[in-house]
Amino acid sequence: MPIDIGNVLRRHRVAEEQQPVAADNASRLLKRFSNIRNRSYVSRLVG
Repeated sequence: MPIDIGNVLRRHRVAEEQQPVAADNASRLLKRFSNIRNRSYVSRLVG
């Protein structure tokens, strides 16, 4: 089955553009939650 290289490259480019933002948001969230050791604050944040 032939592969449409242009389509693959387009998809890859889109994924590359979106990935850093998602990774940045995730790392920011992880840092925020690792910095917050206070459970009452977290529960107040969630609840």
